[in-house]
Amino acid sequence: MYNTHDTLDRSLVVNGPLTYESAAFDLTIRGHVVLNWTDRDGTVLNLLMCFAPTTVGDACGVVDSGPAKLWVGVAGKGCFAFAVDGGYVDASYVTEKLRVTGSTAIHLGTLIGNVRTTIAKVESA
Repeated sequence: MYNTHDTLDRSLVVNGPLTYESAAFDLTIRGHVVLNWTDRDGTVLNLLMCFAPTTVGDACGVVDSGPAKLWVGVAGKGCFAFAVDGGYVDASYVTEKLRVTGSTAIHLGTLIGNVRTTIAKVESA
């Protein structure tokens, strides 16, 4: 399954079961993945996802950087650590935390939610 993602014209990653599973695989085995991702509505983003990174210092910053967090960074926009408890991520929350809007926030929330769910399944197995 390694490095198999749903793609658009073999160049950009899109939401889909292969993307969720492959990203979760990379994240649980390697700890990080960069996705050149599109929402299929004309927006292309470079996403850095990192799972359970080594943290240095107390978890007392603006973001709860406690253990087993899924960090999502959107190049040029923002970064946030999401709990890996699975489930839906609301578009308004994505907008607030990662500074993307409209349908892009909806699709990115879908990606994050499904990757979180897949990681949670892998971690509990």
